[in-house]
Amino acid sequence: MSKLVKLEKMLERGLDRLRHPETGRELIEALPEVLDEIEDRLEPSGGRGRVFPYDRVLVEFRVTNADRPAARVLVRDLPERMRERLKGRGCAAPADLEIRIRYVDEPGDEWGERLFRIRYRRKRDPISADAGADAPASPPPAPAAPPKLRLAVLRGRTGEKEHQLSLARINLGRLEKVASAKGTRKNHVWFAASEDTVSRAHAHIERDGGTYLLFDEGSASGTRVLREGEEIELMPRASRGVRLQDGDRIELGKGCVIEVRIGKADFSA
Repeated sequence: MSKLVKLEKMLERGLDRLRHPETGRELIEALPEVLDEIEDRLEPSGGRGRVFPYDRVLVEFRVTNADRPAARVLVRDLPERMRERLKGRGCAAPADLEIRIRYVDEPGDEWGERLFRIRYRRKRDPISADAGADAPASPPPAPAAPPKLRLAVLRGRTGEKEHQLSLARINLGRLEKVASAKGTRKNHVWFAASEDTVSRAHAHIERDGGTYLLFDEGSASGTRVLREGEEIELMPRASRGVRLQDGDRIELGKGCVIEVRIGKADFSA
């Protein structure tokens, strides 16, 4: 994480602590993570920027009954902060977006050690105007789940070697979080600061239906796909990405390599 982003987070949390000294430190620390997770749910929209494809969001916090009055004061402006985060990323929140907050005293085992959980409801398709008023609406067919995408760092210093991700957009770059003119960027697969041939905003992967496309974002040292002895060089900032295949290897800069697995569990030894 860059020094500027760290400073921004420290100031944000410091202000929350000054405004709400009676609230536990853990909940204050969790709020930026909630906003980051909301931002991760943005999806590309056919060349028209990104959209937030949900009409209902439920944010649940692990809070004891005794701590709930203070917690309610702290998170009462969270819905507005969520809408501001979406707006700051070029996506106006849907007009019908419903944001709810719930407190759970003893969550189930599926929570693990997490302090919060977010549930989303995707927007429903409108019923055809030609359908009879008394006719029951046929449920739309359930969309096929996209194939699982697993990324493993084979070469390069990083914080985590293996990732299983289901996001519509996956950022690749140097440092976990970096500041830019557009705001804070989160790299989902990131390399250490010493890997200086990897740009901070180096490349990203977009999910397009059942396929995954790789884009270079104007990196200084380039992005390549290594496939069966062939090397595919990506054009910087090209509008059309390179379709990834199972077993591809992505090379960022000079020597940082990520292996791609689509719909399979195992990585190369």
